[in-house]
Amino acid sequence: MPHVFICYLRQNSDKVNRLVQDLECNSVSVWLDRKKIHPGTRLKDAIRTAIQNGALFLPCFSREYEARKRSYMNEELTLAIDELRLRPTDRSWFIPVVLDGGTIPNRDIGGGETLHNLQWVDLSLDWTDGVRRIVDTFRQDFFHAVDAVLAGLVKVDNNTLAVRSAYWDTWNQRVAGLSDQQRLDILKKNTRYYLDSWSLTVTQLKQQLHELGCYDGPIDGDLSDTLVEAIERFQRNYNLRHVDGVFGELTYLEMERVAAVRNRVQPYSLGIKMRFASTTRGLTSSGTETYVRDYVKAQLTAGGFLFSTHSSGCFVFR
Repeated sequence: MPHVFICYLRQNSDKVNRLVQDLECNSVSVWLDRKKIHPGTRLKDAIRTAIQNGALFLPCFSREYEARKRSYMNEELTLAIDELRLRPTDRSWFIPVVLDGGTIPNRDIGGGETLHNLQWVDLSLDWTDGVRRIVDTFRQDFFHAVDAVLAGLVKVDNNTLAVRSAYWDTWNQRVAGLSDQQRLDILKKNTRYYLDSWSLTVTQLKQQLHELGCYDGPIDGDLSDTLVEAIERFQRNYNLRHVDGVFGELTYLEMERVAAVRNRVQPYSLGIKMRFASTTRGLTSSGTETYVRDYVKAQLTAGGFLFSTHSSGCFVFR
């Protein structure tokens, strides 16, 4: 599930705990170092990965932060600013949060801009409204979970990928003996599972399919038969391997690619795909693993990167 990374000082733990509780009450998963890093884990690696894979980065600025000359919070800010520079400028990701008495530091983020150029949330003025704005931002971007989805696919071992691919290859045969209604119910349950896993809504899915020219029904929260048909239409139109009416991982990734091409913007996950390029070593030529490899390759090419494929299976930039 996509998460929000909260960067904070331990002195502000009480307020941060309140923020975490309010976000989680709104079905927003939160990543906190003291809860998510297990004993023996390499601290910096875990934090860097959590920042990169986060749907939002929330640095909490306070009087205590201003009074500190040295803080590991500055290290996390540096990692997050580096990540921010890789991301498209038309989508919110780095949201400064002001706690009681805090101010936003005038820190450089590149391109002649500083943190002051980012819209922030001041919880000291209106806590409830501030939390609502964070939750709304988390939910509004349909593609906020793309990086986490791709990260999960790339990390799965080849044997598991092959089994999953073979399963979906025979999906239509598996449900062929069911009645039309039973088949639709199963498809809807699978789609609902993925939507809930990625904190997405039926309304968002319908809206996106409408924008991609595959759905012309009402934009509402009903997981309807026409939505299943729209998913199948998208899968067929863009030559996906599995035309099954389920909104799953590969359909989600392809929707992001098509939307990015139509909007003439850099795909949301290009920066993280650059990091994944070196992890594709050993992928075979069948099913899902080929799709992931080719998908990464296509997005890197679209981003203007030249590379060749080494005999080991990983991408070599040139």
